Order: sequence, then C-alpha cells, then structure tokens
Amino acid sequence: MTESMKYYESIRRKYPEAVSKDQFYQIAHISKATALHLLQNGLVPCKDTGKKTRRYTIRTDDIIFYLIDRELHCLLYTHLRAHETLMN
Repeated sequence: MTESMKYYESIRRKYPEAVSKDQFYQIAHISKATALHLLQNGLVPCKDTGKKTRRYTIRTDDIIFYLIDRELHCLLYTHLRAHETLMN
C-alpha cells in the first residue's frame, strides 16, 4: 500500500462519515476561502443546509476523492494563471 493510500485510510478511520467545512479545510490543508470556493462551485460535493453556521456537510469519501484528484491533476488546483505555468 502506498503512503498516499495509508494516509487516506487514516482519514477514513479518524473522521466520521460526514464532516463540516472546518474539518474539510483542516483535512485537505487548504485555507477557509479555498474550501468555501470548492464547496460553493461544486468542485467538492456537499450538502448545503442554508444555515448561517455549520452550513456545509461533506462526506469524508468525497474529501478523499478530492485529495486523490488534486494529487493526480495538481495544475488544475493551483492559483497560477495559465500563462504563468507556461513560463516555468
């Protein structure tokens, strides 16, 4: 089993089936703003209750799928614009 797979399994064991946005950004090591962007734009599936607090519920498996996709397609998740990535 690869290190990544071990990490994903540890996430699955450590967290419940569904987590909050706060837990999501901590698991994914991203900012609160990035987490909100991913959730609001449907890049990570979630249940939106519409409440002011604890608004989003995200399945842990969906977070793991996001992490795998981010690992495989890292350029899709960078903040660089296309012309900046071509310069390097």
